[in-house]
Amino acid sequence: MPDPVRAFLTQIPGWDDYLKRENHPGVGWHYHYLADLRKRSDVLLAWDTRWQAPPAPLKNRLPPLHPLFGEKHGEGKADVRAKPWLWGDKKKESMYGVCAPDLRKWKIHEFRCASSQADPVWPSGAKVTPIPAPVSPPARKPREKDRRR
Repeated sequence: MPDPVRAFLTQIPGWDDYLKRENHPGVGWHYHYLADLRKRSDVLLAWDTRWQAPPAPLKNRLPPLHPLFGEKHGEGKADVRAKPWLWGDKKKESMYGVCAPDLRKWKIHEFRCASSQADPVWPSGAKVTPIPAPVSPPARKPREKDRRR
């Protein structure tokens, strides 16, 4: 396997499956779950790019983890149907461990954001940050001459 390809494929520690990094213009970095080197699944992993870390943790507490999510994707192009709801915490945490160093390589806005329907990979109780509601422009005050009519 050529080195450039190997750089984007990573075996999940302790498992026989892989994650493939991809970056498409206008989409951003994300990961595809591979059942093996030749079998692409219908599961995509993405960070919650809207997530904001809470204020600094109390002394002796670890900082919160940036949540990683999984969602169905490219089901028509997939070789394998994955069942992420059956993955245990050990496997999910291993996947997180493979992806987390990328948060230091690229800025968060360079990643694809997880969809609102995505399920947490790690930490297991995470929720995708909702898209902020659009802000309406302030109501226009009537001008003085409009009020005199």
